[in-house]
Amino acid sequence: MLKTSYKEIHAVATRHLALATLFFLPKKEKLALERRLRGKEEYRKLQETDWVLMSWGKSGRTWFRVMLSRFYQLHFGLSTDHMLEFDNYHRIDSRAPKVLFTHNNYMRDYLRQWDSLEHFRGKKVVLLVRDPRDVAVSQYFQWQYRM
Repeated sequence: MLKTSYKEIHAVATRHLALATLFFLPKKEKLALERRLRGKEEYRKLQETDWVLMSWGKSGRTWFRVMLSRFYQLHFGLSTDHMLEFDNYHRIDSRAPKVLFTHNNYMRDYLRQWDSLEHFRGKKVVLLVRDPRDVAVSQYFQWQYRM
């Protein structure tokens, strides 16, 4: 089974093709367009998701995703070859939920609603929060040693 759905492959390929054909745009405008296209992809997923995990960057989202992946692997008898993505476990076993992991930054650009969370109405949302001091230290090391 494919790790990535055909919808996802199509969305990413379309985004890359659109950006490649607009090579003449200034970098700032291309970046804004890329953010809106990513937001469109996330918004489509939001419409299909069973629940959302939202967090600020460096708040432990990947760590949480690893633990949640393991839980779903054991609970649904899934292979340990891949970590949970949006709907990859659901495509293998329809009992597994579709989970959207987001910082909500791209969707706000796409919807042009920077102060509203209206697009989450009716969705189950888990907000992952980490001590801001730990986030700052983690972000420092990200910028200092990994970028």
